Amino acid sequence: MYSEGGIVMIAGVIISLVFVALSVWYVNKMIDTQLEEKQWLTRFVSLLLAAFLGVFIVDVIVSWKVKLLSDEMRNSLFELIKNVVLVVFGYQFNNKKEIK
Repeated sequence: MYSEGGIVMIAGVIISLVFVALSVWYVNKMIDTQLEEKQWLTRFVSLLLAAFLGVFIVDVIVSWKVKLLSDEMRNSLFELIKNVVLVVFGYQFNNKKEIK
């Protein structure tokens, strides 16, 4: 989309921005508003992860001919997303064990 130029490029940029904004909005909507202090950290990490994931998906799917990120940045972003997901899941599962 970005290599076409003109109206197609503008549409690609708008689609990308809307996708990232909607993913962050959806994750924010799913998280309960009455949170404790520790849960705010989880909310922040979830929103940050949604933004990073949106950028990664836009880079891979929407801009298939034009690389928005270099290969090194793409791999680093993927590793960051993977590590954040593992840390959040580990925290959540460890927290569930302590509650029981």
